[in-house]
Formats: sequence, structure tokens, C-alpha cells
Amino acid sequence: GKGSYGQVFKVFDHKKKEMLALKVIKNKKRYYNQAQVEIKILLAIRENDTENTSNIVKIGTSFDFAANGTTADLLQCIIFELLCDNLYELIKRNGYNGLDMELIRRFAIQILVSLKFLKERKIIHCDLKPENILLKQPDKSGIKIIDFGSSCYEKEILYSYI
Repeated sequence: GKGSYGQVFKVFDHKKKEMLALKVIKNKKRYYNQAQVEIKILLAIRENDTENTSNIVKIGTSFDFAANGTTADLLQCIIFELLCDNLYELIKRNGYNGLDMELIRRFAIQILVSLKFLKERKIIHCDLKPENILLKQPDKSGIKIIDFGSSCYEKEILYSYI
């Protein structure tokens, strides 16, 4: 995927022998700083979701990568579990004809579980939309919320529109 922040790539971890998602943040100070907030929030979510029931993407690790061997070209990288298509792509694939009511109900329940989990931890996602809700597996109804790049804690709001 591609966004204003950077790109996400499908990668293979040769040590663990598994496919993962690698988010590479553009080399701009404000993107780098926001990535630090995203990492802090995702680590808190992972720490508080030991049962993996929040329906929120799990962060693996994060690191800085010096693209040309210098800190001038420092890229922030975040590793995530690999998920499938987003809900927008699912709707598009369905010819924009909507989805089955039972499937919508399953999605809604999972989204509400996620929002309750975030509310209890005073986290605001700030960019919840179909593109940021991904299927866990193809042709299954399990979902996870992704992209906490604009997220914040209630007491640390960065944007006036929140």
C-alpha cells in the first residue's frame, strides 16, 4: 500500500520463515516524529492485548534504516503481521453493490470491540475508514484495524480537527 506517510511492503522474514508487512515512513521530520507516536501506541496496544482479541494489527518490531549509509537519509521502519485486503477493496470487488447484512454485522461487532478497547486506553485512531480495516484471511470475516499513523492519546491531541 501507498499513502502520504510512506509505503507498506509484503516481505519475507528468513529467520522466522514467515511473510510480514513492512511499513517504511518517508524521510521527513514530522513523519518520523509521528511514527514514534504510532510505535508507542502500537506497543501499548500489544502489551494490553495479550489474548489478541482487540482486532487491532500487531506490531512486531521497529527500526531506523540509513538508506544511503547516512543519518541524513534515515527511514523509520515498522514490521507488522501480514493481513489481507481492506474493506474498500472487498466492496470494490463486489461491484460496489454492498455486502451481505450478516457480514456487515460481523464486521460491525469486531469494529465496536476495537473501539471499546481503544476508548478504555484513551487512544483515538483519527483515520478509521474502510481502507484501514483489513481482513485477517481471504474469504473469512475476521478483521483488524490498521494504520495508527495519525493516532494519539486523548490528552496528547496533535490536530485541531479531533
